[in-house]
Amino acid sequence: MTVRADESTILARAVAMVLQPRRLGAVAGHDKKADRLNRDGGEHMNKTGFVAVVANKANLTQAEAGRLVDAVLAAVTETLACGEDIRLTGFGSFEVVEQAARTGRNPRTGQEIAIPASKAPKFRAGAALKTAVGGTSQEG
Repeated sequence: MTVRADESTILARAVAMVLQPRRLGAVAGHDKKADRLNRDGGEHMNKTGFVAVVANKANLTQAEAGRLVDAVLAAVTETLACGEDIRLTGFGSFEVVEQAARTGRNPRTGQEIAIPASKAPKFRAGAALKTAVGGTSQEG
């Protein structure tokens, strides 16, 4: 997928801003009820909350932000489905990895089963994103 430098920078900054640690209710228009607790007690944001934050950060209506989020997710999905990688400098990269065929065991019966080869999407966070969320960045 070919993305102009200014578009990838804007996208990376927008997503990094949205993914920054946040205080619940600190974003205008953010619905506290949209947040749910994970099984481990941590917080996460669902699509509705994500769209609300994007609308606020980009000064868009909820409908426009929803279409924007849907378009970005569709573009990522279509690009990966075609076997192409997406690299957004500073934000991270999306890629398709091949998982080899292997032998597993049925947990109930203990019988060996053949697990076929498959492809799976993978995301690797970039240095700027790691720094934004408080992780450490390792420059190679």
